[in-house]
Amino acid sequence: MAYPYDLYENMFISETGSVPTIEEKSYLKKFSNISELSSSKKTYCMALYYLKRFLPLFVVKFLINNRIKRILINENAPNTIQKLYKEIAEIIIYSAIKNYAKGSGKCN
Repeated sequence: MAYPYDLYENMFISETGSVPTIEEKSYLKKFSNISELSSSKKTYCMALYYLKRFLPLFVVKFLINNRIKRILINENAPNTIQKLYKEIAEIIIYSAIKNYAKGSGKCN
């Protein structure tokens, strides 16, 4: 569980310049929980699916950005996290690209 959470927390700190509050930390933990099929993992699987369908990267980025924005609004994420939807989408896309290039891009 630490891998995606640490990425999101470090991104939050570098973008906002402050440490996440308790509410933000709890949301990021729920969002990045890989032991179950969380929102982050579902979006990662969709990114892998789009890449395997040979969609252009700008289309994949557009689709994932919109998906993350909708997820954060629907799950009532804190406003500070909702403003960082593009950075969250980048983390997911680049993780999918890295794993797709290695050939180990599996979604279980």
